[in-house]
Amino acid sequence: MSLRAMTYCMELYADPTGRPITRTEKFVLLVLANYHNDAQDVAWPSLRLLAEQCLLSKPGLLTTLTRLQGRGLLAVVPAGENPGRGMVNTYAFPHLPPMPRKGKATLPFPDEQKGKATSPFSDQKGKVSDIERVKFCDQKGKVSDSPSIELLRNSSETKTTTGIAAQEPTLIQQSVEVLAELNKLTGMHFQARHPNGALTSNGRRVLAGLKNGYTADQLIRVVRLKCRAWMGGDMQKYLRPKTLFAPENFDQYVAGLRDNAPPVQTSGKSPT
Repeated sequence: MSLRAMTYCMELYADPTGRPITRTEKFVLLVLANYHNDAQDVAWPSLRLLAEQCLLSKPGLLTTLTRLQGRGLLAVVPAGENPGRGMVNTYAFPHLPPMPRKGKATLPFPDEQKGKATSPFSDQKGKVSDIERVKFCDQKGKVSDSPSIELLRNSSETKTTTGIAAQEPTLIQQSVEVLAELNKLTGMHFQARHPNGALTSNGRRVLAGLKNGYTADQLIRVVRLKCRAWMGGDMQKYLRPKTLFAPENFDQYVAGLRDNAPPVQTSGKSPT
């Protein structure tokens, strides 16, 4: 098991474009992280074992792996193209932070080190291993000598990710302000940051909404609308970030803003 890979996957909530990942996708990534080899920066569990531990059928697993590869969260070398690996696929996390160097601080992504791009398959001296030289096949069946992460870095998705990364300090500050508004209206004490400065789970939920294209103003208006509608009733217990900013709920809440929904106590099925 790789603690580095497990930590990376545990803190992963969205793909490089900011779209949230599903529970199934995250579970598959966590199982792969459990088999990740830090020395080679890859994992190679069999499909049978992976499907069994992910509680998925083989077709369901293959669909999830294809989706993760297409979203830039996984690089896959098909079975038979891995020297020394037999007939099993090899999996790598394209954006996994590199192993820290002794006595030196490292940046989260290889591209940010010294202003030049390095491959996740290269060692600390920049020497490219044989893993990078195998052929990779994209979703359309086109074979390339370069791994999919190299193709992703030249795509428009990478440009979007760079823009989000540049805006992140501002988005984090907006997350703090959104939770402060929720605390003021409810008397609760939801925090966006831990004492060490790291984002809390509530902070990450708000940040994911901002990265998904919503504005801080929309988030605050939803908070105010739901506080007016739910305070003092059975729904008050749902005035929490887990419910308010859940992707499956928030689209509906924003639609309520557009439709000028009246601030009344709701009924029926409770949100989760």
